[in-house]
Amino acid sequence: MELLHRPEVNNRIGNKQEPVEGPPILPRFRYRQFFDQSYQVGVGLQVPIEVMEYRYAFLAGELGCQWLFAENWALAARSYLARSVIHGPITMTDAEDVFEVQQQGVDASLGLQWEDWLFSGGLRHSSVQNKLSIEEDGVMLEEPSADYTYFYGGIGYLVRPDLRLNFTQHSTDQIVRHWSFAVTLMR
Repeated sequence: MELLHRPEVNNRIGNKQEPVEGPPILPRFRYRQFFDQSYQVGVGLQVPIEVMEYRYAFLAGELGCQWLFAENWALAARSYLARSVIHGPITMTDAEDVFEVQQQGVDASLGLQWEDWLFSGGLRHSSVQNKLSIEEDGVMLEEPSADYTYFYGGIGYLVRPDLRLNFTQHSTDQIVRHWSFAVTLMR
């Protein structure tokens, strides 16, 4: 289970720039399965539930591989595709707008396990496309795909042999920052 902090977003409408409102925290479920301790398949999901007058839905898939070396180190690479939709009063009106985000990309990370602690960092490259449908005006804004490079670092703690808490800070090359907190059940 992840709690993802949604960064502030502005959308340009002609010559006007307008903030996109939405829930400050987005919850989602993520399942990852490793095969032969190396190959990874994952899915992320958030069924559309209403939180603070917003309905948020999320679906993602990922494929990856990790290599363990030098006893406590791991190197990983993965590719992913994700789509999320938020329904609610996103612009300054009270009408139910629709904000859609589609994202695909690749990332690489390095992690160190030290006793019950896990330290990790990585680099991610994403292509993101946003669509905003403003209900009151009947306007559909579609931004061209934008490429971002994310840098991220995280710390995790193994509470029990099958339960880990993780905190990760993400930043893009354009200084958009967000964080996530995850509770990971391991089998």
